[in-house]
Amino acid sequence: YRARHPVFQTVLDATGEMHSAGVMVTEVAESTAEPEVMHQPDHPLADADGNVFMSNVSLPEEMANLISASRAYQTNVEVLSTSKELVLRTLALGR
Repeated sequence: YRARHPVFQTVLDATGEMHSAGVMVTEVAESTAEPEVMHQPDHPLADADGNVFMSNVSLPEEMANLISASRAYQTNVEVLSTSKELVLRTLALGR
């Protein structure tokens, strides 16, 4: 198994404005890193030379990506919350 990562593209609203944009997956990129080769002649998936090709997914790298995405999401939610609060305060000035 080779690691796969989605590639996102921004989707604009009908007017072409960014204010109500979204994202969509345009492709799924497959990792070009070589798989780890382990010599295990007794393994049922071993080739003729006794080698087993392991997945090239790096758990620490994937965890770092997960934490980064989570923090980016959290930051975006805070920005939206602050924007909403500022708009509400602005509207309250007119009262």
